This record gives sequence, structure tokens and C-alpha cells, in this order.
Amino acid sequence: MTFSWVDITIFAVVGAIIAWRLRQALGGQPKMGGVPVVGMSAKNAKKIIEKINRSECARIAVIPLDENSSKMMPLDPGFSTESFLDNAKKSFNRIVACFNQGDKDALENLAMPALIEKLGKEMSRREAEQELVELEILGFEHAKIKDVSVCGNVANVTVEFATRQITATYDGGGGLICGDPDKEHNIVDVWTFTRDYSAKPSFWKLSDSAACLVSREIREIVV
Repeated sequence: MTFSWVDITIFAVVGAIIAWRLRQALGGQPKMGGVPVVGMSAKNAKKIIEKINRSECARIAVIPLDENSSKMMPLDPGFSTESFLDNAKKSFNRIVACFNQGDKDALENLAMPALIEKLGKEMSRREAEQELVELEILGFEHAKIKDVSVCGNVANVTVEFATRQITATYDGGGGLICGDPDKEHNIVDVWTFTRDYSAKPSFWKLSDSAACLVSREIREIVV
């Protein structure tokens, strides 16, 4: 069913007349929180308001923003430390897997161009030397934000990842270069994620890795 503008105008006029008649019949509308309560006496409305004011539901708890969310407020009022770290751990797993598999194309959506170039050189070296990397992330001990900085439309968030890993690198002949396929290592990586909020679309991407993926030695540090 469709209505013409004439029908809509008639309904509006009728509604206004009904509201006016109700106001006269009730002797003025009681209000609850500034909102008129239609069809209720002032006495009953007052009782309900007093009951609400005494209830726990009427108490508003003000939850302060954490330090990270406060710093991100100018660019991203909805920033959540918990949500960011959940996604950062997923990115960590994906980036490590792509790098060790030599999948440069997949890294395009996960890392900044300068870092992709650096990682690409290491992947090319591995391929030329026929090195094979086996790495299994057993789990995260923790993931925590170390620093948040905002400059213009660009935000940088530095995260410390503590993981349990089994890693081993083999040469073209199958000989073990470094690592231990039977030993678990506790490793700390410090990564910085960058997001340009002026870009369309805008995503968080890895821009720096202090425990650099291209360094075999750093992967051997047991924390």
C-alpha cells in the first residue's frame, strides 16, 4: 500500500489533534527525564521516576579510557587495546608464515613497502641458496602494547610479542644451519604497526620489526 502526500498530511493533522485532546484530558503531560509520558497521571509518573532514581539501573558508571585509547582518540575514537592486540596476533602468525613460505605477494596487504622490500631480499637470498625454514608457533605468552604515537593522520603502535616457537633452518643438502627442530624456544619480538587514516582504504600494516625476521641470529635468542 502506498500513500500520497495528501494522505500523509491528513494523518499528521489527525495525530496532532489527538495529541492536543490527550493533553487537555490529562491536564498537562507528566514527564520522565524530560520526555512526556502519555496516558499516565502525574502522581503515578512521579512514583515511577522516584523508583528509577533509587534503582541501580539509574547509576551510570564512567569507565575511563586506557592510555592507548586516549592517545588514539583524535584519529580513532573507537580504538580498543584488546581488539587491536587480537588482530595483531593474527597478523603476527600470517606474516611469519608468509615470510617463511616466501610468499611476497601475500605480504603486500600485511606490511609497508619499505619492509616488504627488505623481506623480499632475504626471501630471494634463501631461494638462491636453497635454504628451507621450518617454524612452528606453539602459542603466545603475551602480546602487549609498548608505545602509541600519532602524527597527523598516521598512527604507530609498537607491540611486544612473547611466543613459544620451534624453528630450524636447513641448507640445500638438508643440513641444519641453525635452530633445533626438537627444542622449544621462548622468543620476544617487537613489531611496529602503522596506519595512515587518510588513506582509502586504511589498514594497519607492519612497518618495523626490532627482532628482525631476516636475522637468523635473533631467532636463536632464548629469553
